Amino acid sequence: MKSNLLNFTKMKTIKLFILPMLALALFASCSDDDDSPAPVNPPELITDVAIIFTNAADDTDVVTLTAVSADGIVEPTLNDEPPLVFTANATYNVTVTIFDNVNDENILEEIVDEVDEHFFVYATTAGFTMVRDADDPVGTLEGSSTPHKLGLETTWTAGAATTGTITVQLIHEPTSIASDVGFGAASGGEFDINQTWDVVLQ
Repeated sequence: MKSNLLNFTKMKTIKLFILPMLALALFASCSDDDDSPAPVNPPELITDVAIIFTNAADDTDVVTLTAVSADGIVEPTLNDEPPLVFTANATYNVTVTIFDNVNDENILEEIVDEVDEHFFVYATTAGFTMVRDADDPVGTLEGSSTPHKLGLETTWTAGAATTGTITVQLIHEPTSIASDVGFGAASGGEFDINQTWDVVLQ
């Protein structure tokens, strides 16, 4: 009888010791899970950009501004190709294509999906005017109540014969946006694209 009592006491002691240890291990496991860093989405790699100008009165008159970089098109760059020739006083419908040809991805789709976080700013010294089209994708910057047009679909009108430049910037997570003023304006954020081309109107 005494032996059985000792065995029972030992078993009870072992159980009382094991249960807290299991609880402690479970708590530590949950704590480790809570401390795990959230996954980070890598930035998009943009290798190929094309800004396509099509004359509204002559669809054979197409001017394409292109930029290619295997490392991503981010740093301000003036393309060293010959100036691109536009028809003076013509109106052009403009669209944009953006690709990551390293990973075979259409980055434009991601930009449209994240329209609240992106904005195109244009600039020119060549006498163009520009408006963002009615069917241009619309987003709203975080913290703002004013929608903005992204700038993927625009209409440009050329002026008299001249020379100059066209600059295209895609800004990621700007802090402020003005999409209804001229070629657009933004502050803050980071450049996803920042390219300038020499152009001629004749």
